[in-house]
Formats: sequence, structure tokens, C-alpha cells
Amino acid sequence: MEGEWLELDYSAPIWMLMHVCYLWRDVALSNGVLWANIDASLGGTWTPAQSLQKARLQMLELYLERSRVALLDLRIGLAYHDAYPRILPTLWAHRQRWWKI
Repeated sequence: MEGEWLELDYSAPIWMLMHVCYLWRDVALSNGVLWANIDASLGGTWTPAQSLQKARLQMLELYLERSRVALLDLRIGLAYHDAYPRILPTLWAHRQRWWKI
């Protein structure tokens, strides 16, 4: 899946794959590589009350968890610098698995 990143919402194909049947769901959940290409751009201006930003941060944490020990291919948007204090500690905790940023 090089070059295709999972955005921090439910639009990624992996979510459709998981809804086909139980077997495909199990395959998707057991294969960390499918979760390892992550677009970690939160976008927008961060304010603590923004539920969309909180949901995206939770999605990032979910992708990192499901990627297990797979090397991470990360894309981080540079447009919204005020979101960095929220996402960088989460990503830094997985720095030993960074492959490309």
C-alpha cells in the first residue's frame, strides 16, 4: 500500500474491507501492515472543544495500535502547526517504527 495513506476518518478502504464478512475483518485486524501508512494531518485549528479533532487523534491512536509492530509510513501536514503539540507525543511514542515521514 505504499503511497496510499489512511486518513483519520472512516473513508479508507480498510474500513469497507472490514465490513465484507467476519473472515475479512479478522484478516484486516490481524495484519498490521494494512494499518501502517497513516496520514497524521489533523487539519484545521485546534481548540480543546473541537470534537472532530479529538476524534481524529483517537483514530490516529487506533491506527498505531492496529499497525502492531509494522514499520510506519507517515504523512504529516504542515499547514496547521497548532495541532502538533497534540499529535507529536503520540507519534514520538512509536518513533522506533518510523520508516518514512
